[in-house]
Amino acid sequence: MNSYSLISIIALCCYLFMFIALFASKKNPLIHSFKNILVAMILWTGGSFLMRLQAFPSYEFWYHVSLFGLLLFPYVYYYFITIFTGSKPNKSNLLWLVSLLVVFIINVFNGFFLAPPEIVFTPINNYDFIYHITWSVAILFALYLICILQIFYCLWQYSKKNAFNLHQITPLMVGILIMLLGHIILVFPQFSGIPTDIISGMINAILMLYILYKRSLFKLSLLGSRGSCYFFSAVICMFLFLNLIGPINNFILYHFHISENQRIVIIALLFSI
Repeated sequence: MNSYSLISIIALCCYLFMFIALFASKKNPLIHSFKNILVAMILWTGGSFLMRLQAFPSYEFWYHVSLFGLLLFPYVYYYFITIFTGSKPNKSNLLWLVSLLVVFIINVFNGFFLAPPEIVFTPINNYDFIYHITWSVAILFALYLICILQIFYCLWQYSKKNAFNLHQITPLMVGILIMLLGHIILVFPQFSGIPTDIISGMINAILMLYILYKRSLFKLSLLGSRGSCYFFSAVICMFLFLNLIGPINNFILYHFHISENQRIVIIALLFSI
């Protein structure tokens, strides 16, 4: 597992924490739609993490799981925006879902749009996942771009109602732009192997959570067992700790000549924070 896998781990744990927090909050259609987004992101980042870990049954399988979450994201995001802005549901929701599912099925069989990455080993006994971009990936970008433009149009219509609406949706628009940028720069060789799409997706999710909080829709009034929420949070913390303790220890050992006891104290302080 290379250093970039840590980004997938951290993003996955953030999404799981958000999902648990929303599971423990009061339910409404907007919260449910945001949970759908988190499910798509968990599939996306979880698949990416297991792919980089080369988990069973194969890294290609987890690549397709990750891609499914990525392709599902525009549909659930657009659905979230329609509920957030109070727009009337239309047939475009179903059209997006069908189009993205067709693209996914075709890609599973022949990798036409974006084939699984190639594993390239580095001189320091590490490895990177390198995507070989072809012209056909432009179709995926076109679908995403059309969906994003539709989302922006929906937000623009909402913002015209009054100035407060524009102030309210600004973080959403910033998050969308960051996600779009994170996907675009993947095509440049300088960013090859760096999961900029996952980083931008995590930033966008945090901004969306902030919007829900500002709308007073995110209140931790527990409906489930408080103990069960603590338990699942502890499991996630343990999962994060077990996957990060080794790389952090190696980093400190390589860059700083300090004793083992000092390294343990530093790592413990980091995870306490």
